Amino acid sequence: MNLKTKNHFSLLAVLMGGVLAACSETDSSNPSFPKIFDDRLVIELIAEQPDVVTPIGLAIDQNDVLYVLESHTHTPPSNYAGPEYDLLKRGIDQNGDGVPEKWSIYADSIQDGMNLAILPDGQLICVQKDRVLAFSDRNEDGLADEGLGFGTRNESNQGNISTNDPIKEALSHDL
Repeated sequence: MNLKTKNHFSLLAVLMGGVLAACSETDSSNPSFPKIFDDRLVIELIAEQPDVVTPIGLAIDQNDVLYVLESHTHTPPSNYAGPEYDLLKRGIDQNGDGVPEKWSIYADSIQDGMNLAILPDGQLICVQKDRVLAFSDRNEDGLADEGLGFGTRNESNQGNISTNDPIKEALSHDL
């Protein structure tokens, strides 16, 4: 299996972290271990707490960089000790084996995040329950330095995100 194929299939395991945390990688006989019906696929745990917490969405860009959306705002308990907002994290694969050794916060101040997608021009799309955000890293420092959004959300408490119509055009691209 080549690196790119391995990345796309094994990175899906990030979302299954809660299930896999209870199972060792070698204990596929455990009834709670996910079943694989396609021998081209591999399930392996590539991230867990504290690196990635409550993942609900992921996207992989054209350079095989993994982005994960962490949910911290969807009905948290009153005593929740996690971040106040949802986080977009970027996996950093330092040795080229397809598994991030390090994680960084790509964007924050996101409320009610639902999922991620990558546009053909490389913009990272984050869908919220009532709006859509598009992030770009124009200076290639690993942090979102531009965020555009549209929707119904009150713009207070949205960090550096501004409402602009150009995102409507960007979202009209085929994904």
